[in-house]
Amino acid sequence: MAKDSSKNSQAEGNENQVDKTLSTSNPFDIPLSRTPLNVIPDPSQFSKELLQEVVNHTGFRDKSLEAGSTSRRKFDSAHSTPARSVSRTTYVGQLGACTGPRVLQCTGERGPSNSRVSRRISNVNCEPPPTEVPHFELVEDPSFWNDHNVQVLIRMRPLSNMEKMAQGYLRCLKQESLQTLAWLGHPEVRFTFDHIVSETISQEKLFRVAGLPMVDNCMSGYNSCMFAYGQTGSGKTYTMMGEISQEDGKLVDDCGITPRLFEYLFTRIKLEEENRRDERLKYSCKCSFLEIYNEQITDLLEPSSTNLQVREDLKEGVYVENLTEYNVKTVDEVLKLLLQGAANRKVAGTDMNSESSRSHSVFTCIVESRWEKDSMTHLRFGRLNLVDLAGSERQRSCGAGERVKEASYINKSLSTLGLVIMSLVDVAHGKHRHVPYRDSRLTFLLQDSLGGNSKTTIIANVSPSMWSVFVFM
Repeated sequence: MAKDSSKNSQAEGNENQVDKTLSTSNPFDIPLSRTPLNVIPDPSQFSKELLQEVVNHTGFRDKSLEAGSTSRRKFDSAHSTPARSVSRTTYVGQLGACTGPRVLQCTGERGPSNSRVSRRISNVNCEPPPTEVPHFELVEDPSFWNDHNVQVLIRMRPLSNMEKMAQGYLRCLKQESLQTLAWLGHPEVRFTFDHIVSETISQEKLFRVAGLPMVDNCMSGYNSCMFAYGQTGSGKTYTMMGEISQEDGKLVDDCGITPRLFEYLFTRIKLEEENRRDERLKYSCKCSFLEIYNEQITDLLEPSSTNLQVREDLKEGVYVENLTEYNVKTVDEVLKLLLQGAANRKVAGTDMNSESSRSHSVFTCIVESRWEKDSMTHLRFGRLNLVDLAGSERQRSCGAGERVKEASYINKSLSTLGLVIMSLVDVAHGKHRHVPYRDSRLTFLLQDSLGGNSKTTIIANVSPSMWSVFVFM
C-alpha cells in the first residue's frame, strides 16, 4: 500500500484521547464495542421511576444504576479510541435476533422532564412471547439503474435488549410489503420506497441489492455515491462498516457494505484484466478517508491535518487540498485504512446514544482504468463515495455544551443535503432551480457525485422503537 501524496500538517493536540474511565461507565457489564443495530441506551438517561420499575420487575440490582449521573459525564467529550481500533469498529449483533408485534400498551402517564422518554411503559414483558416479524425478501433488479439515477432504501433495525426490557415489544413502524412501510400512530400513514429492508435481511443480501450495482456503475465510468442517513443509534455505521474483520480469508457475516464493496471490486478488477489481456487493461485505485466535524474537514488517515479546504478546478473537479491518498491493490489494504480512519473519528455520548458519531465520514475511492485499442490509449475514471452521516436528533436530546453545538452543525448540513436532493429532483423534472451545493462542506465536496449522470443510493436507517418517537415527534 503506497502513500500517494503527503501533506503539510500542523501539530495539534489530539482531542481524541482514550478515556480510561470508560471501562467503569458500563453498569450492565456489556462490551463497549458499538452495536448501532442493537443499541444499548445509556442507563443514566432513564428517569429514576423507570429504572425502579425495571428493577422491581426483573429483580436486577446494580449499584452503578444509582450513580447514573456520574457515568454519563464520562462520555461528555468527543473522543476516539486509537488503542481500541478493533473494538471501535467491531459491531456485533445479528439482524433478526429480536422482533415482534406490539403486545404492550402505554399508560399515557407523562414522565419527568429529565427522562429520555415521554411515557412510561407498564407490565414489562408480562405478555406472551411475540410472534415473528414477517420476512420480506429483497429482490435484485440490475436493470433499475438503466432508467434511474437515484435509489432510496429504508432499513429498519431490531429492538435492542434495553428497549425490550423497558417498553416490551411496542413498535411505531410496521413493514407491510416489499415497498410499503406503515407508521402505527393516529392516524396511520403509509410510505412507499424503492426497497424496504426488514430487520431479518442479512448484510450480504443488502450488499447484493444496494452495494454491488455501485461498483458496476463506478467501473463503467459513473461517479457513484452511497449515503447512510438517519437518527442517531438507528444503524448507519453498522450498515456502512459493520464488523471489519475476516475469518479464514472471508469477511464475517456482520461485515458492512463498505468492506464488501471492495472485496467485490478487486474480484471484478482481476477478472476484467484477465479477460482483456490482449488490450493490456490495467486498473488502479486510490483511496482517502475524511470526516466533516463542525464544518471543518479532517484527514482521518492523518489526524494532525485539520481544517482542510475544498477546492474546485476544471481539470480535477471538486477535491480536498492536501488530503492523503493511498494506492490500494487488495482488500486487506482497504480494511487497514478503514480501521485506522474509524479509530480517529469523533464520537461522543448523547441522551439517545452513548457512542454517537458526531461527524460525517466520507471514504472515497477513485478507480482508473487504462487500455489500448486500435492503436489508441483509452482512459476511464470513476469516483466512489461512501458516506456515513452523523446521526440527526433534536438539540434538547444531545445533552449540553459541546453536544448542542455539534448537533447544530449536523442538522444544518443534513438540511442542506435534503435541499440539494430536492432541488436536483426538480431540475430532473424540467424545473429551473438553484442547487445550493456550496451551503455546506458535505454537499460541496460531493457535488460531482450528486448531480449530472452520477448514480446515488440513499439508505435511510430507521428505528421501530417508541424511544425514537418520543425524541422526534
